[in-house]
Amino acid sequence: MIKTIIVDDEVWVCKLICNIVDWGSYGYEVVRQVYSGTEALEVIAAEKPDLVFTDIRMPGIDGLSLIREAGKINPGTKFVIISGYSDFEYAKTAIDLNVLGYLLKPVEPEDLSSLLMRLEDGVFGSAAENSNSLHEELKKSKRQFREQFMYNFLMVNPQPAYFSLEQFNRESGLACREGCFQVFQIMLDEKNGAAPTASSAIFQAITEYCYRLLKPCCFDVCVIRVNLSAVCAVNFSPADESRIRVTMEEVFHQCRNYIPDISRYSVTLGVGGAARCFSGLSESFHSAQDAVRARMILGTDRIISLGGQAASPEIKELFPPSYKNLILRYLNHTCEYSAPQATALIFEKFDKNKLTDNPGMLFRFALEFIDSLYAALAGCGVSLAGMQPQEAAKQKIESLNSIGQLKQYLTELLEAGRQLCDSQKNKTVSTIEILKNYIGEHFNEDISLSDLSSQVYLNPKYISELFKKETGVNFSDYLSAVRIEKAKGYLIDPRCRISEIASRVGYSDIKYFSKLFKKIVGVTPSEFRKLHC
Repeated sequence: MIKTIIVDDEVWVCKLICNIVDWGSYGYEVVRQVYSGTEALEVIAAEKPDLVFTDIRMPGIDGLSLIREAGKINPGTKFVIISGYSDFEYAKTAIDLNVLGYLLKPVEPEDLSSLLMRLEDGVFGSAAENSNSLHEELKKSKRQFREQFMYNFLMVNPQPAYFSLEQFNRESGLACREGCFQVFQIMLDEKNGAAPTASSAIFQAITEYCYRLLKPCCFDVCVIRVNLSAVCAVNFSPADESRIRVTMEEVFHQCRNYIPDISRYSVTLGVGGAARCFSGLSESFHSAQDAVRARMILGTDRIISLGGQAASPEIKELFPPSYKNLILRYLNHTCEYSAPQATALIFEKFDKNKLTDNPGMLFRFALEFIDSLYAALAGCGVSLAGMQPQEAAKQKIESLNSIGQLKQYLTELLEAGRQLCDSQKNKTVSTIEILKNYIGEHFNEDISLSDLSSQVYLNPKYISELFKKETGVNFSDYLSAVRIEKAKGYLIDPRCRISEIASRVGYSDIKYFSKLFKKIVGVTPSEFRKLHC
């Protein structure tokens, strides 16, 4: 058995790693769990383990110091490091110290099992004396580190514009050069409509195709897994742009035709725009994402490039405030629509436009729907504990591949939100939120109680009484307070004339505006400006 100890200053992490796989079945024995670097050195001296799994960041003696000191105590002990996304600089140093593996927190059973099998076969097995096995394992660790760095760079913590190519290479271990940067995304969709899943073996095969076919014609290549897709980032000479596109299409066809079990999935290749410098890498990634998301309109099992697409309409044109109010009214039972009808009405403008020249817009439209729904629920003062987390809802729509699926999912979310409201909130609070939102969006217009009543399908007299009861002031006083608050913000800018500000907040008579401003604020608009400019 391969004697192993696990080192992490968090007890629960040690216990999790011990319990998520059957170590004995892979030929390993976990002889100790250790919770500090100092204690780990004592255990290594006493037990002389074959393998140590250690966290990088620990108080006192950290993981890097532990690896260095352990080499003096027992040179035969080998190491696997465990780290979080923020520990890349530490992880890079550890890999330079020839550790044999790299696991990302939270540790997944599949990743741990795969690593244990590789180490048992290539390092601790009959090939243990073969330096090539050690060399190959180190190469895998370094590649895994690069991939985790790229995932962090594109998905978790996008770097600022001043992040240079030299800095990127230094921190990632990649060897990119000045030239073109382009991202491709291969997305898998279950054909039978089952819950979206895919085995690591399939993604490993896609990854190997990308590296094997693209590496010969690129300066460098990095492939990462993002949910049910493989994202391939390449760096190449501008002279090879056409060759890269043809090679990536070959990767796509090889994956569709030769990977075992791939027939269960529809496969879509999204082509990002080719950036002429390193600073365009993130933009290329986002355009590749838009391309695969466009399969909701253009269909799956194809290559999608959105190059040369028409300019995107503003999201507020597709998702105006009236849609947000409709969601609030639905949650509050103050409109006559069912959840499917409300969703259909919200999609009406999108369906009319079709946006075949810019299909990636559909995803942003869906995100706006989700954001508006969760904002409405929060505004109603309900606890979201019984609702699917907002980020999980956004991630879910990544796996949908048709407008029909998208509408159905958003309808279910809307219905779940209403049930949550029904179980928790006072409905009059939601009505007031609708009215306040409407006033906040139309404060500069000549709005009346009748306008408010049309938003919630209640008569003006009832609206007047409800407003006074819930806010403590009548509608006209509330509207005046909102307008004057807006005016105070405009007055801080000395370039705006007071007459122009009065008009902006809904008053055509500057004298009346000045008189009302002094009544509410205590000073005239001119005096307020002198105090704040």
